[in-house]
Amino acid sequence: MSRRLKVGVVGAGVIAQVMHLNYLRELSDRFEIAALCDISGENAANNAERYGIAKTFTDWREMLKDDEIDAVFILTSGSHAPIAVEAAKAGKHILVEKPMCFSVAEGLEMKAAADEAGVTLMVAYPKRYDPAFERFREVAVKVDEPRLMRITTFESPFLPYIGHYSLAPVAPIPAEAIDNFRTETAASITRAHAGCSRDLGFAQQV
Repeated sequence: MSRRLKVGVVGAGVIAQVMHLNYLRELSDRFEIAALCDISGENAANNAERYGIAKTFTDWREMLKDDEIDAVFILTSGSHAPIAVEAAKAGKHILVEKPMCFSVAEGLEMKAAADEAGVTLMVAYPKRYDPAFERFREVAVKVDEPRLMRITTFESPFLPYIGHYSLAPVAPIPAEAIDNFRTETAASITRAHAGCSRDLGFAQQV
């Protein structure tokens, strides 16, 4: 039997609990959840107890120093580029939740870091395999000078969608952690806007 892949998970929010932590546990013959990081230490601890995770962190930078971790799941809000780039430099394989990042420049940096480190970078975006999405892509590339494209999907309201899951108690996030997150997110968004064409008026107004 091959060695199980040891995974470090960044983010203990809804998507972590209703999807990734559950499925990693179901596939425990292939994966071990080696560490869990969340900006709220209490949230990390609550989920670590529920899923039998030995190590918890409140700073993803510290988690990346763990040489036992083979791969990192990035399930946070905001741009995933900063964590993904550093994870690649640390030699970890990477799976990021959608959205991948805020700009093409960030995406290229993520790919370049993964290529240079020789690690795998994946985006958890199942719509890529949806026949309707594939059909839309075929049609969209044939539209001359597109100005607006709108996609409507049929999904259940959020609360019924997750209501049947048993979620860990949610603890307040420290104010300092929220401030840091907002600062990092603002920097990523500002950088993304800087790469927009000045011909697009909305890019100057956001």
